[in-house]
Amino acid sequence: MPSITRRTLGVTTVALSLFALAAYAQAPDGPTRLTTEFRGPGLCLDVVNGGPRNHQAWLDNCQDVTGQSWVFQPAPGGMYRIHTEFTGPNKCLDINPSDNRAEFRDCGNFTGQLWRLAPGPNGTARLTTQFRGPNMCLDVVNGGPRNNFVELRPCGNFTGQMWHSNP
Repeated sequence: MPSITRRTLGVTTVALSLFALAAYAQAPDGPTRLTTEFRGPGLCLDVVNGGPRNHQAWLDNCQDVTGQSWVFQPAPGGMYRIHTEFTGPNKCLDINPSDNRAEFRDCGNFTGQLWRLAPGPNGTARLTTQFRGPNMCLDVVNGGPRNNFVELRPCGNFTGQMWHSNP
């Protein structure tokens, strides 16, 4: 009887370990373009360059520009700091605490700059921050004056929260 108990515990431990490994998506190696299931492969995550929305993240037509070339740098606890080749490693994707808008700020010890990738359906990943936790996902605004800008919203089965990495 004890051998059955040990075997059951061993199988349970292996199953839990595999679940823990599968619980988080892996960041891409090297620069990548990010698109959503919602808007499709023709619109890439980009950074606004200039004007009143300078440094905000939004979806724009995919082009060969450095603002659409995203880099994931490993951070403690399985998290990542994210920047673009355009902004460079000293500006990190952050969350505005007043309205959950995604924007670039000087990198620092801020939980809004620590991102986790959680696996989604069809090879996608959901992006959450340590600041707002696992129930707030990076999503695309649909309509209005902020159409195609990105911000954190409650996680759900929404295609605007399902991100593809396209090297």
